[in-house]
Parts: sequence; C-alpha cells; structure tokens
Amino acid sequence: MKQYLFVQLALGCLAGGCSAQGDANDAGVPVDAVSADSGEAGAPACDPSTCASGHCALDGGCAHTCTSPGPCASPETCCDNTFCTDVTKDPQNCGSCGNACTASQFCSGVSCNAALVMNLCQNASGVVVMDGIAIDQAADSVVDDAITPVCPSMDLVTISQGSAGSIDPSSGRPLLGPGSTYIAAGGAFGQKAVNYMNGTHNAPVYTTDDGQSVSFLRTADNSTIVSAPTASLTAHHDYFLVYVAVEPISDTLVFAVYGLYGPGTAAGAYWFTTQAMSGLQGLAKQYYVYEWTDTNNDGVPNAADTFTLLASN
Repeated sequence: MKQYLFVQLALGCLAGGCSAQGDANDAGVPVDAVSADSGEAGAPACDPSTCASGHCALDGGCAHTCTSPGPCASPETCCDNTFCTDVTKDPQNCGSCGNACTASQFCSGVSCNAALVMNLCQNASGVVVMDGIAIDQAADSVVDDAITPVCPSMDLVTISQGSAGSIDPSSGRPLLGPGSTYIAAGGAFGQKAVNYMNGTHNAPVYTTDDGQSVSFLRTADNSTIVSAPTASLTAHHDYFLVYVAVEPISDTLVFAVYGLYGPGTAAGAYWFTTQAMSGLQGLAKQYYVYEWTDTNNDGVPNAADTFTLLASN
C-alpha cells in the first residue's frame, strides 16, 4: 500500500501536482540561503568569564555556583565543586561531570556517541517531523515504521513541523537537545531543519540548485558528489542522501533522508528500511549518497531496482 502511495505521489509531483504544497524540486535551495549567525534567536550568549562559577548554563545564562554535593536545583549535579549542570542535557558534561563530547559525537544524555547512522538507537527519544508535503510525509511514515522495531527503547513521536520547542521559528535550527533525534524525510524546500543544516554547513553533505541541475556536495571540501540535470530526475531515476549530524548549538542529533526530487526521497526511505531490517550496525557511516534507478520501470522503489552507492563517510 505504501509503495503504491509513493508512486502516485511521485508522479503527481513531477507533473506539477505538488505546487500547492511546495515546488516539485525536493532538493531545496542554494547553500547560502540560511545565515549561520551565532547571535540568532535562541543561541546562548553567555561569556563564562563573566560568571561567578566560570561556566555558562544550558539556557545561555550563568551556571549556579556550588560545593559538592550541592546546593543544585534538581535535576542538576554539582560538578568540580564549582558549578551546577544537568548532565543529561549538557554535551560538555554528558552523563557525568567532565565527560565532554567532541564535535563528531552527540550526547545521548548518558554517554557520548559517534554521529553515525548505526547509533540512532542511542537516543531515548525521536521526533518524526511532518512538513506538510505529501511525499515527504509518506517517507516519514516509512522511516518511522523502520525505526520502531530496531530501536525498541526509543520513544518515537510524530509532530507537525514548527511544533513548540522543536525548531527556532525564524531560522529553522533544531532545538530538541541531547537525548533526542530530529527525524526529517524530505529536502530543504519542505524541511526547515534540513534547510538550516544545509545553510550552516552542519550537514556532512548539502544540496545546491541552479535551476538547470541539482547537486549533492561534500561539506568538508565543497566537492561535488553528483550533479544531475533537472530533466534526468524522474519517477524512474533519482539520487538520495541519508545522514546523521549534530546541530552544535543545541546538540540536537538530526537524521535526514531526502532525494534531489521527490521520488528520491521515497527511494531513500525504502533503502533505509531495507538496511535497518538487516541491522543498523551495518550503517557505520555518517552519510550515504545513492543513485536510484527504477530497473523494473514500475515507478516504485523496491528490491527489483538498482541502488548504486556514490559516496559515504
């Protein structure tokens, strides 16, 4: 049933049927569309040198001073006999005082974990974000169904994009914080958090669209992984990206699946489902870029199709 829905949605978008909800191009916008200004709304603005404790709190103010074992307001812990912090939410004191996560790790609230697709289950909660675009939402449902059995300890919920506390309303920056994963199917046109991660270069791979072709580029060196003429992206051929990445201000783990066009998003969701069913431990990379070809020409991502790995790291 879901495969049938995918083909109907993909064909509808390619025929212009998605115009009421979004452009048929699911790749998004040029990389410079979002500012990475650290002074944006919601970003911590604390200078630790001005704090009596010498440390900033997670809300951007100064951390309270303490002497072990207190006094610190619950659920905070007194660290180094100096400052109070919530070790379940603080990536610099992740799970315990002094356990600082690196830029390539995320804090689950218990421990630091490498930002790799196989570590999705380490977070206790996941938020599947619906962006209002039909093909994206169908892919979100497929991804949700794939994660549920392989991450039985993860509390998965579905929300509408922009729900309070999930993203910054002006920039799209994800705000869930440590212990939670922001799950988004769909490109930067519909998914605001994906747009933010592209624009700030916090995603390991980002998209550009010059009106003639759509491209996936590596963030590390801005090299092109694939550049596809728009005319080559159809209901039978597309490219997709699957990645996890940490938003460094809130330390939210973002898991994204999307194609250069809508059919690629559907293909990416299908691919992830097949990989998850065989075991997440096999997904030991931060990102995967694939070319999808509808080998049996039925317009539906399935096992009879060709999935060619173009890049991973």
